[in-house]
Amino acid sequence: MNDHGRLEAIIGYYNLDLFEEALEEMRSLPDDFRTRPELQAMETAIHIRQQNWDAALKLSRHLCTEIPDHPSPWLDTAYCLHELGQTAEAKIILLSGPDCLKDQAVYHYNMACYESQLENYDLARQYLDHACELDDEFIKLAANDPDLEPIV
Repeated sequence: MNDHGRLEAIIGYYNLDLFEEALEEMRSLPDDFRTRPELQAMETAIHIRQQNWDAALKLSRHLCTEIPDHPSPWLDTAYCLHELGQTAEAKIILLSGPDCLKDQAVYHYNMACYESQLENYDLARQYLDHACELDDEFIKLAANDPDLEPIV
């Protein structure tokens, strides 16, 4: 199977929640292909879905330096830190990310979660309101999010 076929297989495994198979397929790729940011982002996503926070954090931090103007690695890094109980550091990561982050509803939503957990409830509510203005899907998500319990 060529590299393009392997990439399709990785995506297929990911979509079927067959994460170990996707990772195994990634390991079969040549190093120069495996180290491409888009593949590392896929591997990060797999580790996040597996709740393998340390592995995801390592990759996402690396991607913050490789593609510093892209919002995803910053969001992933902060999310992993939060899941590892380092919420104050997660907040700092998001605040230090590229300006394009602030255009993302998920940025405001995650900041609401972090501020809520840090007991900055007024600020958390402001972030949540803005996230919901940008994307009303976050209204439903917030209703069941334990991180936001103190403010919803």
